[in-house]
Amino acid sequence: MTRRGGHPSRPPHDASRRRRRRPRPDAPETPPTPTNDSCPTPISSRPRRRDRPRRRPRPPPVTHPQLHEMLGSLSFPLDSSWPDLDRERTIALDCEMVGVGPDGYTSALARAAVIDWRGRVLYDEYVRVESNVTDYRTEFSGIHPHHLLEGAVTPQQCRASVGALLEGKVVVGHALRNDFFVLGLTHPWHDVRDTARYRPYMVGDGSALQRKLRDLATERLGVEVQTRASGHCPVEDARAAMGLYRNARVKWEAVVAYKVKRTAEIMKETE
Repeated sequence: MTRRGGHPSRPPHDASRRRRRRPRPDAPETPPTPTNDSCPTPISSRPRRRDRPRRRPRPPPVTHPQLHEMLGSLSFPLDSSWPDLDRERTIALDCEMVGVGPDGYTSALARAAVIDWRGRVLYDEYVRVESNVTDYRTEFSGIHPHHLLEGAVTPQQCRASVGALLEGKVVVGHALRNDFFVLGLTHPWHDVRDTARYRPYMVGDGSALQRKLRDLATERLGVEVQTRASGHCPVEDARAAMGLYRNARVKWEAVVAYKVKRTAEIMKETE
């Protein structure tokens, strides 16, 4: 007779025939401390990985007063192969902005600085803001109301002076698109070296993300910038950007040369 839901050739399940597990031997009360012949110190007493000293400690960061001397000391790799003519053609630009309009969302030029490849200041002026300033952004810009009053140049004067310095030069900076916008200037793409858009200085693949100048300067140069409570200094930021460019100049220029050559070939094909 076949049980309902069972098999005709199998006997009914017997709970007493279950396989019993073998009892485990009792563990010792105190396990032996693992050691080996090459390292007699017990493993449990060794320092954890995060507590061990680094094999190659980083050099102490360079402070802002030393940044100018560092740029002029030719301490960056392969600077000896940099032709003098190209050095003189290379300058760095940085601008500071304040907020105008509702809630200070619109940026207006408040200070501009230009340095040469050695870090020497070629131009550094505060700029009068023609609109009503609603946010001085002092924490970041370092701008106070008195900076924009007596002694400040007009936007037209600043644009003319900076434009004359930039003409025919290779311009280095961080997020230069914003600086060119507030200055009302344009520059040939093949003469722009933006450390915010240089691929090895960015994060991620595909749509790479831009990194902060402060982080790049600390990581690549061992330089601390943008740490003062009084706000950012455009001269300091321009020197840090110049240092980043000089640190990667050889590979960077090879990439730009390839892009210029390829662009010329494409334009010739389309004629």
